[in-house]
Amino acid sequence: VFLVSFKETAESLEAAWKYVVLTCMGAAFALIGILILYWGLKIAGGNTFTWSELLAFSSRMPPSLLSTAFLFILIGFGTKAGLVPLHTWLPDAHSQAPSPVCALLSGIETTTALYVIIRLMPIMEGGAGNFASMWLMVFGLISVGTAAFLLLQVKDYKRLFAFSTIEHMGIILVAAGLGGHAAHFAVVLQIMAHAFTKSFCFFAAGAVLLLFGTRDISSVKGIIRRSPLTGTSLLVGGLAIAGAPPFAVFLSEFSIIRAGLENGHYLVIGLLAFFIVTAFCGIMYRINQMVFGRPSDHHP
Repeated sequence: VFLVSFKETAESLEAAWKYVVLTCMGAAFALIGILILYWGLKIAGGNTFTWSELLAFSSRMPPSLLSTAFLFILIGFGTKAGLVPLHTWLPDAHSQAPSPVCALLSGIETTTALYVIIRLMPIMEGGAGNFASMWLMVFGLISVGTAAFLLLQVKDYKRLFAFSTIEHMGIILVAAGLGGHAAHFAVVLQIMAHAFTKSFCFFAAGAVLLLFGTRDISSVKGIIRRSPLTGTSLLVGGLAIAGAPPFAVFLSEFSIIRAGLENGHYLVIGLLAFFIVTAFCGIMYRINQMVFGRPSDHHP
């Protein structure tokens, strides 16, 4: 929180307060879900509140308690991961925090929150598997779709990468909801690819900010001519995070789509593919403007 408000401007303080309020609210929801899960374990006859004990007694837990616990945990940790509609802290925090902090928030914090949700899936299969899978895909598609269309109208390049984080969190959720070994492998690959690639993107964005002194996309043109290294880094980062071949994000997204088609989720995969293509166009249109655009005559 203190790193988000590091610059001590009105915008950074507002972003820090949003971060505090929304993520603490999410933590409270997640805690309620975990307590309900503990209650279900006790009803089933379990003693130790561990992953292995939950997995062993999940089939004996009341499905209603499992479903309720999962929904609370999904909303709670989903808030920390920046899932729509509780995502509003994420673009503000990512646009105001220093770039190394943005890399930490996007690459590590959001991912670890999703990891908790994914760890619950084997437990849910004991009595609420279909319920959990459905809600993962619903929240995932809403997040991917919202982020994809926000990427088309974003004007701040750090917010551009922030909305891309929301998109990728949604993709990971959809993949986790698909089920099956292939989809779960794709989830792990997507998590790792996003963590490394998005961190690189924010460091490149930080270099652009040092070079131009503004986060406004329309004010940043011709980076490749002014600083070839920075321009090349931003272009490579944009292509990688947008999912262009042969980068790791493309491989993970292709694996997710393939796993979904093999499982017969044609509508879900159709919507997901459409949103991914929309996001790709939004990201690369803005990156192309900044890297190759011609600066205006009055620009210093």
